[in-house]
Order: sequence, then structure tokens, then C-alpha cells
Amino acid sequence: MIDDFDDDDIEKILEETNIQIYKTRWSRLSESLKLNRIHKFVKFLKNKHNLTKEHSESLRKELFNAVKNRIISKSEYVEYDEDNCKILSIGCLEYNNNDNIFLFKV
Repeated sequence: MIDDFDDDDIEKILEETNIQIYKTRWSRLSESLKLNRIHKFVKFLKNKHNLTKEHSESLRKELFNAVKNRIISKSEYVEYDEDNCKILSIGCLEYNNNDNIFLFKV
């Protein structure tokens, strides 16, 4: 049966399956999926605000720890777009415009 598919078909199926995994509420995502979304969110913030590599890496680690310690594991802390599978905002994350840094306040 798998012989009926070519490589492009298999790639499309895998991609669609991966996307479907993230289409659920934030509180229902597994820890590893949350970490993946955090990684993408920090990458987005780094590009949007032109953050330094050091600051973005520090922010990523801080948010990873918050997920692992279940500080931001509930939907009330994270605004997550299920349709587009991305984090829109994190409530306890504040941007300091003067210093061009994000502060994680819990």
C-alpha cells in the first residue's frame, strides 16, 4: 500500500499530521509540544524586536523552565491560537522598550 505514495505525498501527510497535533488548547498540549511553541515564539520575538542572541536565549530558557515547572502550563497565562498553532502572547511577559528586553514576571 505504501508503494502507492510518492515521496511528496508522504511529506504532505506527515506535515498535515504534525500540524494537527498542535491544533488543541494550550493546556492540552504535551510539555514537549509547548516547548516547541515557546521556541518558535521566542524566535518570533527576537526577529520582531531585534533582540540579542544572549537575551533571546536567556528568555527561551526562562520560559522553558516556566513550562517545566508548570508556571505557564494553563491557558490563563498563554494566549494560544489553535487555528494557526502559535502563541500570541504570554501574560506574565513584559517588554521593556527602553532596554529592548523582555521581563518574565510571575
